[in-house]
Amino acid sequence: MIVADLLKKTFFPDFRVLAGTEGLTRCITSVSVIDSPDVDRWMRGGEFLIGSGYIFRDDPDGMMSFMRLVAKKNIAAFGLKIDRYHTSPPKTVIDEAEHLKLPLIEIPLRYRWVDINEIVYSVLLSEKLNIPKFRAPDPHHLWHEIIDTHRILASLATELECPLAVSVPKLNIKNFFAPDGTVSDIQAAERILSALPLAERELPRHNSVLVSLREIAHEGGNRWIALYRQELLSLIEVALVLPTKEHYPSIHQERMIFRAIGLIQGAVLESSSFLQEKPAQKEQFLQNLCLGTYNNSKMALGRASELGIDLPEDLLVLQIASADKGQLPQWHPPFSLTYKMANQWVCLVTPLEFEQRRDQLIKVACEQGLWIAMGGETKGWEQIQRSYEEAKRALTWIREFEPVPGIYPLSELALHTFLRRIVTLPEADGLWQRFWEPLVVEASKRKAVPLLEVAKALVRSDFNAKRCAEMLHLHYNTVRNNISDLEILLRVDLKNRLHRFALSLAYYVHISRERKHWEDII
Repeated sequence: MIVADLLKKTFFPDFRVLAGTEGLTRCITSVSVIDSPDVDRWMRGGEFLIGSGYIFRDDPDGMMSFMRLVAKKNIAAFGLKIDRYHTSPPKTVIDEAEHLKLPLIEIPLRYRWVDINEIVYSVLLSEKLNIPKFRAPDPHHLWHEIIDTHRILASLATELECPLAVSVPKLNIKNFFAPDGTVSDIQAAERILSALPLAERELPRHNSVLVSLREIAHEGGNRWIALYRQELLSLIEVALVLPTKEHYPSIHQERMIFRAIGLIQGAVLESSSFLQEKPAQKEQFLQNLCLGTYNNSKMALGRASELGIDLPEDLLVLQIASADKGQLPQWHPPFSLTYKMANQWVCLVTPLEFEQRRDQLIKVACEQGLWIAMGGETKGWEQIQRSYEEAKRALTWIREFEPVPGIYPLSELALHTFLRRIVTLPEADGLWQRFWEPLVVEASKRKAVPLLEVAKALVRSDFNAKRCAEMLHLHYNTVRNNISDLEILLRVDLKNRLHRFALSLAYYVHISRERKHWEDII
C-alpha cells in the first residue's frame, strides 16, 4: 500500500494533500498517532503518522521542526486533523513538507483514529496474505461497504429478465442494462426514457416514488414500460421494459425496483457526504461553531475568513421547526448564516438583523405553522454554543407545551413555564374565586360594557387607563368610572402593586383554562 492509495474513493475520498506530492509513492507499513513531541524516537519507518496537532496548539510553527525529525525516520506521510486545534497548517509547515517531499495530508474532523486504522490495516493484512483487495461484489449480497452501482443494476436486469434504463445525474448514471448483463451507453437509455408515449397510465405512487405505465415504440414494435421516478435526494428514473404483450409489472418486479431505488438513494447520500464545495464547508463550519468544536478564536475566525464568512461579534441563535412536528415547508430563512439540521433550521443572526425582520418572521411563522426558538445574545464567537443550547432548550419546552406558531425567546419561556405550573396548583382555584369569579357572575347581569371585559383590557394594557379606553373604544371618563366599580366589586385597590399582581394571575388562570393552546397572553 502506498500513500496515494489513501486518496482513493473507496478509502478516504475527502483526505486532501496539502504538500509533498512527490512522496505519494512511499510505502505505508503501519499507522501511528502523535502523542508527544518526541514521538520520532519510536518511529521505525513507513508509518502514516496522524494527529490533531494538540501538542502544537500554542506553537503551530513547532510542527516544522517536528516534521524534520520524523522525516529522518522515513515515515510515509503526516496527517493532520483540521478544525479541532488548527484550521490548517501554517504556510511555513506546508513549505517544509514540500521541501522534504513528505506528504502532508489534511484529515477532516469527523474521522476517528480507529476508522483510519481499520481501513489501512485491513488493506495491509490482505496484501500480506496475498488476498485481493476487493472481491467482485456478490449481486445477491447488498451489504458490502463498497457497492458498484452499475454492477448491482446489471444484476437486477438479469434477475428480472427484463431490460432496464436508468438515469441518476448525481451519480453520472444514464445507461441501458440488458438481461444478459451487458451495459449500453447513454443513447440506448435515452431511446427508452425520452421516447414519445403512444399511451400512458398513471399508477398509485409508492411513498415518494411516482409510478406510471407507457406504451412506446421499441425494437420494431410496441412495448410497455413501467417508469419509476423520484426527486427526493436527487432525480432517479428507472424504466423497466416489460416482456412483449405484458402491460403491468409483477409484484416481484416492483419490489426489486423499489429496493434498487433505495440502494441508489444510499449511493447518492454517500457521494453527497464527501462533497468539499464551499456551501457544504460553510454549513459544517456553522455547525462546529454551535457545537463548540473550535479550540480558540484564532482558529474559528481563521476558518471563517477562509470561507469568506463575515462573523459578527454580536449574534444570537434561532432554531426553527414545524409546529406539526413534520417536514419543514419550502420557505427558507432570510439569513446568510443558516444551515439545516434534520427537520429544523439553525440561524445565526445579529440582534439588529433579528429586530428588523421580527414582524416578517412572526407573519411567516403564523402562515407556515412554524415555531421559532430564540437563544440569548452573545458577545464573541465563544458564546455561540451557549446561545445554541438555549435555543435548543427553548425548542424542547415549546414541543412539550405546544403553543401557537410564533417566536419564543428562552427568557420568556421560563416565565410561561412558571405561570403554567401555577395554573395547575390547588391554590389557583382559590385565587380565581377571589379575584375573578365575581366578574364572571357580574358579566351575566350587566347590560353595558361588562366589568369582565374592563378587567381583561386593564391587564393587557398593564393597568394603563388611557390605553384601556382605546382598546375598549370607550371615553376615558367612562373607563375611570368602570374601574371604580371594579374595585368596589372585587374589594381591591388597583394602586396597590400586590392587588394588580393578584388580578393579573387570576386573569392568566382564567384564560389558560379556557384555551386549548398555551399562548403569550399577558
